[in-house]
Amino acid sequence: MRVARGKPTAIHRASQSLNLVFAVCILLGCAGGKPETKSEPAVSLPGWFWETPRRPGVRLAVGYAQFYPDIDASCSLAFADAALRLWCDRSPRISGGSATGYDGAGMMSLGSSFTIDVDTTGFSVFVGGLARLDSAWSGDLTVALVGTSPTQISREYREPFPVRELGGLSEKAAIRGLTASPRYYHSKSSWFEAESQARIQAALSVKAEIKGESAAADGLMHKVGVIEVDVHLRNVQTIGRAIDADSKTVWVLVTAEGIED
Repeated sequence: MRVARGKPTAIHRASQSLNLVFAVCILLGCAGGKPETKSEPAVSLPGWFWETPRRPGVRLAVGYAQFYPDIDASCSLAFADAALRLWCDRSPRISGGSATGYDGAGMMSLGSSFTIDVDTTGFSVFVGGLARLDSAWSGDLTVALVGTSPTQISREYREPFPVRELGGLSEKAAIRGLTASPRYYHSKSSWFEAESQARIQAALSVKAEIKGESAAADGLMHKVGVIEVDVHLRNVQTIGRAIDADSKTVWVLVTAEGIED
């Protein structure tokens, strides 16, 4: 579900009032790495990881962290990431664009740049009112579920969705984004990237501007197409995740309730 062949990059950029807690969380979300070589994906996780529970009046989010021998520290990092995602998803501003070129021999990516901007004013107060609902770990990954208020959730473990069935979770959603990320050596890096890419795709699906230029040179027609977006999404939520063992990719599905005027 990419608009261009090039792989967009997302940067969480805070306002000048960025507090220390947010800065730590952002550093956790910027990890990258080379594609990993594990033969099997980690799938021993609760059902709430594969499909985010839906509760009236309660917003839920899943956070990721590296697994450490100190499991309490791992869980605290995962809870912090979930809290940040829950805050950011209320009204993120997504902007940027990607370019594609054609030189007569074929299409090529000319690069892309996207940012996800969030005002962190009030975040520290927001964190204090959240409920830690559950946590789990598998392989090198620790995950946590956080809610805006206490709610009952199932802790039963289950197999992940087949990727082909993931989109069915959002049939009624007007705005959605579904993207994949390679499986990196550190699993959390894959999920961080997929989360960002899905939000970018959701923004592009609802309010993208397409521009194009063409010119002839050396007997060939050169064309450049640019896709740009600048929009505030409202109440974004990740509702589903999947792993494709064959292609060694992880998938994230998000929806949004609308856009801010």
